[in-house]
Order: sequence, then structure tokens, then C-alpha cells
Amino acid sequence: MRRLLTSLTCAALLTGCASTVQSTGVASQNPVDMPAGTSSEFAVPSQPGATGSAASTTARAGTSGVVAGGPVATAAPTAPGSVPIATAGLSLGPGVDAKTITVGFTIQDNNATVSSIASTYNVQLADNRGAYEALVHYYNAHGGIDGKTLRPIYYTYDPTSGTADQIGQAACATFTEDHQIFAALDTFGSNAFNTCLQQRGRVMVQYGLYFGSRSTWTKYSNEVAADGLPLDDGGLILAEHLATSGFLSKSTHLGAIVRSSPDLTTAYKDGFVPALAKYGLKVDQTQYIRDAQAASDISGYTADISSAVLKFRSSGIDRVVFLDSGSYAATVFSQTAEQQHYRPRYGFSSLNSIVGLQGSNSTAPQQQLAGAQGVSWETQADGLAKTPTSSAKQCLAILKKGGVVPTDAGTEASYLKTCQTFFLFKAAADVAGTDLNRDTFINAIERLGSTYVATNTWDGMTHFGAGDRSGVSVYRPFDYHSNCSCFRVSGAIQSVGSS
Repeated sequence: MRRLLTSLTCAALLTGCASTVQSTGVASQNPVDMPAGTSSEFAVPSQPGATGSAASTTARAGTSGVVAGGPVATAAPTAPGSVPIATAGLSLGPGVDAKTITVGFTIQDNNATVSSIASTYNVQLADNRGAYEALVHYYNAHGGIDGKTLRPIYYTYDPTSGTADQIGQAACATFTEDHQIFAALDTFGSNAFNTCLQQRGRVMVQYGLYFGSRSTWTKYSNEVAADGLPLDDGGLILAEHLATSGFLSKSTHLGAIVRSSPDLTTAYKDGFVPALAKYGLKVDQTQYIRDAQAASDISGYTADISSAVLKFRSSGIDRVVFLDSGSYAATVFSQTAEQQHYRPRYGFSSLNSIVGLQGSNSTAPQQQLAGAQGVSWETQADGLAKTPTSSAKQCLAILKKGGVVPTDAGTEASYLKTCQTFFLFKAAADVAGTDLNRDTFINAIERLGSTYVATNTWDGMTHFGAGDRSGVSVYRPFDYHSNCSCFRVSGAIQSVGSS
């Protein structure tokens, strides 16, 4: 549900908005993704710029032209991560054989309910299955990953019919019982799904925003992300910026909207609040909102946000921060506040998907955003970066040749996250060596150091190391400009300090 609800965030139903185990999951294989050499479709040379008759064949059903061009920018890095790990005698992981790697993808069914929510909040829905197919085809036409062909398994779910854990259990069963995947790429997260994959020895290469607190990262040692940041670290850098920029002072009155999920509560209590205390500052009022896990929870979740407006207004709160995932909470709060002629100043971070808050297409009242500021560690997802990284350019070129083109900044951000999981997967799998399994893959991730170039971090910068698989190493401050109804960076790149 990330595609729609990260932007709205019906919200981090995202880590939910799922289907029931009994009724919704449908797994399928893309019939065109055959092993290289079994069809003339895949007779594309792997050298940069290669052309020929095969280059004019169909890349995937419904598109024209096979993806051609140079190698992915994030191929196996140079030192310190370029030497394959010595793994002689180790076994191949599940879903891996001498010729193929089986990978899993979850596909949101953009049904009438989802489309209606998207229309209400003027959100464009991304074609993520199309993006997956274009990327799978690209790699299979250009030598594969770790010299092996990708074999995709797709799991389609109805995001309106159940909870995150229900969809998680069903998806994991499809990926590990009905089929045998090695890794899940770019999929939603839930406790049930993550725990199941962890217990069954599968790898999870994920978009990083919803990955949880530092303790969650420690718990799920099978998971990696190029743009991940432990949420308690995110809370810390937000608090430090707001305290040092003049946004907060001992004369201001701060209110916090906090989602009652374990990870976001941890981000607030262990990251944001202690960081404020170091500057002699505190939160004057906290509104905990329910941790919506299904579409049926949206009305109550919305009511919790709206009720905070009256409480904060009557308490004299003039600053509001959002420890929630996606832009939905900020959108609802600002709409309700505007109706009551109440205009506090807002503090945001990459948690809040601010690309969904700005501009004429946003349903958030732009006059409400005057004076807002915050911190960004996700450039494209925040709509702040004007110059794409080399890997972002590579991503958009691959997708365009596969017939997938962003319709707005939100869909572009979604596609860049999708590419990022593929690119990181390739970088680590190529380094892992011949005996590819979970341990050699995670070892390879941790040995990438700062060599991996991301699609969605500032200047593509990342850092991985022993026990550090979350990627993000830097952030930048931003503020809102009324003359363009947009957010812009307001300071230099700064180190997170914990990666």
C-alpha cells in the first residue's frame, strides 16, 4: 500500500493496508522472464551500448523495445567491496541454483476503493508491476545478477480487506511454501511478514523509510535498505535541527502527533524527546493516534488526528511535529486546523513524505505550511533534489525503455525506490560470490562501505558496515517557501552521525 498510502498515508497502513490470508493473494510468474538463451528475446549482448536485431524485440508484454544500454551504475563496487567473499564449500540459499535466482514482489491491487482514496487526495498511482517487469527484463537481457537469471514471483493483494499481518502471513507462505524465493524486493513490511522471512532464511531488500527503530533493525538481521534510517535516529536529528534552527525555544509551545506503533513510539520516546531535553526543551502536549492496520481503521485514525487540532489550539500549541509515516496525518491536521483558523508552524521529516504536501496538486492548505521546516534524508521521495544521482538517471532510463514513465513527482519517487532495491541487490549479490546465500549476501552488504550510489539519498551517499545495513549516512535541512508553494533545502549536507 506504500504506492498510494505513503503519499496519503492511509498511512502506514502501508506497513499494513493488506489482504486477508484466505481470500486475496494470487501468485504468478511473468511468462516472458525465461532463462537467458532460451529465447531470442534475451540474446542481447551485455557490453555497454550493445545493439543488434535482438534489441528491437519486445521487452515485456505491452511495451515496445528491449531495454538496452550500459551496465547498471551500481555494479559491484571497487575496493573495499570488490573482492568476492571466500565462500568455497558453502551451500546455495533457497531459491538459488547455478542458473537462476528467484525473487518475490508484492503487488497492490488498485481496486475501486484504492482508486477512490487516491482521487480524493489527488494522488497518482504508480505502475509498480510494470516497473518490476521492466527491471527484471533489463537484468535478464544484460547478464543477470551474479551471472544468474532473475525468476520473479508476484503476489497480488487487496489492500482494503484485512490487516498487515494477514497479508504478511499469506505473502510469506506464497514466497516460501508455494514457491522458493531467495529474496523479497521492494515489498511492504509487517511484523508477520518480516518475522516469517527471517525465520525461513530469506533476504529482504526494502525501501528504507518504514523499517523501524534501531532495535527492529537489530532484530531482523536479514533485511537491508539503501535509504533506511532507524526511526529513533530520525527523531533525534529532527529534534536537534528544530532546537538549533530557532524553530523551537523556551517561549514556544510544542505539540506532537505520534502514531501508536512500537517503532514510531520508540522514535519519539528514545530519539526525539531525549534530544530536545539536551537543549532544555520539551513537548508540551502529545497526541497519540491509533496504529491503523486496515482500511476499516481509517475513519478512527482520521478522527484521532482531527481531535488533536482542538486540543492543541485550546492549549496554545504553536508548533506541531508529526512522528507518523506518510503525509496523511499532516494533511488531515492542516485541513482541520485551517477550518478552525488555527495556524501553528509545522516540523517535518522524511517520515512525512513531504512531496505529497506541497504545490497546487496537494490537498493540504498551502497557507498552513508557512514557516514549516524539517530534515530530509530521502531526496526524491521528499521532492527536494533537483539533480538526480547517476543511479536515478539509470533507473528512469531503464523504466522508460520498458514503457514505464512517471506521471508526477510521487510516482517518480516510488519508481526510484523500486530501482534502488534492485540496484542494491545486484551490488551485493555480485560481490557475494558463487555461493550465494543469506549469510554471504548480508556479509557483502556490510562490506560495501560507502561505495554504493543510491537513487534516493543526498548525492547518492550511503554507508554500510558491520551490523549497519540501513544505508543512510547524511541529511539536509529544508523549509517551506510560500512564493513557490514548495519545500527547499536550507542548509548543507550533514552527517547523521550514527551510520
